[in-house]
Amino acid sequence: MTEAFELYESVKIVGTGQTGVIVAIDDDGGTKPPIYFVEKDDKFKTGNDDLIWLENNEIERI
Repeated sequence: MTEAFELYESVKIVGTGQTGVIVAIDDDGGTKPPIYFVEKDDKFKTGNDDLIWLENNEIERI
């Protein structure tokens, strides 16, 4: 089982290589695997998808 990430942890998005910070975690009260709301770092912001929900396998620690 993959270890869970923590709130405000810096991560890299696997598909794009972009980095960001986890600003929210939703696990439906512990009934579902967590998903992570990541705010991209300023250098990757475009105004369209600066905040994105990602699953555990879509991010990695940096």
